[in-house]
Amino acid sequence: MFYLGAKKSSANQDDGNKITDLLTRLNNKFIVAFVGTFAHYHNPKILVDCASKIGSEQVHFVLAGEGEFYNSIHEAARGLKNVTLTGWLGQPEINSLLQRAQVGVCPTTHKVDLFPNKAFTYLSAGLPVISAFQGDLKEIIEKRGIGLYYPPNDLDSFVNCVRTMQDDELTRGRTLKNVKEVFAKMFDADKIYEQYSEHIEKVCHDISAD
Repeated sequence: MFYLGAKKSSANQDDGNKITDLLTRLNNKFIVAFVGTFAHYHNPKILVDCASKIGSEQVHFVLAGEGEFYNSIHEAARGLKNVTLTGWLGQPEINSLLQRAQVGVCPTTHKVDLFPNKAFTYLSAGLPVISAFQGDLKEIIEKRGIGLYYPPNDLDSFVNCVRTMQDDELTRGRTLKNVKEVFAKMFDADKIYEQYSEHIEKVCHDISAD
């Protein structure tokens, strides 16, 4: 199996004031990030619900993107000082956000077997993943220790995941180490595509030999 993977993320110094000012304001905060489209399978409203339930301004939820649910989520986040909706960001700004975040979220409101691209993006930046998806992503999270799983729409479970990542330094440290190792072994696009190319060449060679 060859995963799509991602290239290793790095911060870009030419970020633009939009994200630079935000990250300056969030200095020393525990940042929970979502990057993507506010859509059917990836509705990030649970981050806003979590922010409301936690209440702490030490944990800040940054939702980057837009989509069909943007207006309703923007309304739900009104008055919450620990939530920021950035709208669409360019890749350099996304890189900077993820370099400053502590965890990336892959939310879904349905029980679905899917490995979303945003998981590769988070891992490429060295971020642990909190995910509600089934299948390979759930299995790798649990077996390889690269984050935490919560059942879709289970707010209490999601809150516990965020609090664990924030408060349990031992778990967070172990998870960060695992993320770095697993990304290098399984999800680094430069390695994946080289291995895939070699595999295709071998298959073609074997067919020709037959």
